[in-house]
Amino acid sequence: MTTRKNNNRKQSNATRVNKAAKTAKQSVHTWNAVTRAFQEPANHKVGRDLLEAMNTLGVHVMRLATLKTPDFFTAWWGGLKDQSGNPQMFKSVGYKVTVCGEEKQLYTLEEGGLYKAVKVYEKRTILSTTDKNFDKREHLAPTTDVVVDGLKQCALCDTWVAKAKKAEKNAQSMTEGYVNNGTAQQPDWCHVALSNNGEWIFTGLEEKPAKKSTKKSLKKAA
Repeated sequence: MTTRKNNNRKQSNATRVNKAAKTAKQSVHTWNAVTRAFQEPANHKVGRDLLEAMNTLGVHVMRLATLKTPDFFTAWWGGLKDQSGNPQMFKSVGYKVTVCGEEKQLYTLEEGGLYKAVKVYEKRTILSTTDKNFDKREHLAPTTDVVVDGLKQCALCDTWVAKAKKAEKNAQSMTEGYVNNGTAQQPDWCHVALSNNGEWIFTGLEEKPAKKSTKKSLKKAA
């Protein structure tokens, strides 16, 4: 029979393991850790190719062994920096609308009866997880993939700015769609539309339309 003492020991061990995992993640999700990951020696092909790649992405250093975190910050495009000078990158996020006072993710109904989330791009600041201001709901933790993708966006800044503007324009032009009033496991799809006074409302049209692509520009609900 399991005793209370054994239960406490199990809970204590689980707590220690969870705390250790959190500490380990925090230690590697920092700008310094990412910088060290790119410090490949130049005496083999991987190092030479990586040095060339870094220079193409705007990080102009002679040797990766001397690479420092400020080199990334210098390479970062000014249009993707927050007010404190921290690097940012565009992140694809769901477009939300307010329906009856509640914020909801907007979806379209695609061919085959699949619901697809409407997406836009938001700028997210990249902060070390050890930073006192880090909030996983608002920030991105630096990893090698995040930093490289951010540098790529900086190198192709005009393309990404246009991409973000287009996605925002397309989302804001929508006049109807669907929201899930249920859960991910048991969805309850409800049709919504933009009324003449600019508010999103439930239309009561809960039956699914024919399996074909929905149009973005239908008549606004009365």
